[in-house]
Amino acid sequence: SPFGLVRKVADVYLAKELQEPVPSAVQLTEQQLSAKVGFYWNSDTDQFLRISMKDGKLWLGTRKMQPLSENYFVLGGPYEVSGLYEVRFEPTTGETQPRLVVHWAGALAPQSFKPVDQFSPAAAQLADYAGTYVSEEIDAIWRLAPEQDKLVLRRLKSNPVTLQLVLRDVFTGAPWTIRFMRDSEKRVTGFVLKDMGNLRFTNQRP
Repeated sequence: SPFGLVRKVADVYLAKELQEPVPSAVQLTEQQLSAKVGFYWNSDTDQFLRISMKDGKLWLGTRKMQPLSENYFVLGGPYEVSGLYEVRFEPTTGETQPRLVVHWAGALAPQSFKPVDQFSPAAAQLADYAGTYVSEEIDAIWRLAPEQDKLVLRRLKSNPVTLQLVLRDVFTGAPWTIRFMRDSEKRVTGFVLKDMGNLRFTNQRP
């Protein structure tokens, strides 16, 4: 049957793949790992990635990174060592921290991310972003408010989203990058979602 033929082809392909040697992970020092922790930014897509360290391992978001050398990692288990989930750290002239190069599954080319210094605002500064924001383009209302030193986004019929501040006036919260806009008096007037076609929201001040 057609299904049986497909199954046989898949079995042959998997058997061939599993016979190939799988590179072994190497052990890196805490200093080697901690030097890579931080936020990284792709200026073309306005996407931010966070590298964190937990239990002596590096994590890209929620994916564990396995080191195959000091600056070359793969995501997940041994059967994902196919070049589709590659993560490399490349030294950059004039930068103390290397840039991050990621090759996602199905992508034609790797993406490059530069290291950025995270902005840590005081509670009063975080309150600057609080308000009700409206988009006439999609007829949506988003409400932002500080909660326990975090900025939380609430939308109708959706779960709250805790936003992560990465740069001054720039937050991330899956799947968005939110860039706030200010007027000449430094008041927050709205924000833009670049990864949604520069969708604009306006702060509805009382």
